[in-house]
Amino acid sequence: MNLGSSNVGEYFWSEELSGKLKQFKDLLDSISELDDKTKILWTDIYQNAFQDRGLALEVFNNLWNIVKETPSDHAIHGDRLSKYIERMSKANDQLIKLADLVERAKEKSETVNEDEIFEEIQRGSG
Repeated sequence: MNLGSSNVGEYFWSEELSGKLKQFKDLLDSISELDDKTKILWTDIYQNAFQDRGLALEVFNNLWNIVKETPSDHAIHGDRLSKYIERMSKANDQLIKLADLVERAKEKSETVNEDEIFEEIQRGSG
C-alpha cells in the first residue's frame, strides 16, 4: 500500500513551527523564576508535541485519502486511523499540561513578596 506523496519532514522545520517556537521561547524568557534547564525541557516538550501532532495529522490524511472511498479499506485500516487521532489528542493534552505549568510559573513569578519589598525599601532609605 502506498500512502501517497508526503511532506512529513516539512512540518518539522516549517516557518509556522519556527515562529510558534520563538514566541514560546520569548514567553519562557519573560518568566524570571524559570531556570535554563526548565526552559530547555519545556521548549523541547512544546516542539515535540507540535511535531507529533503534525506528523500524525499528515499520515492520518494520507491514509484517509486512501480508505474514504472504499468501505473494505476503511474496515481494514479504521483502527490505524483512530491511533493517529489518539496521537494528535495526546499531543494536544501535552500542550494543555504545558500551558498550565507555564501559567503557574508565570503567576509565581508575578507574585509580590511583601518582605522583599520591605527589604528593598529599607536598603533604599538607608
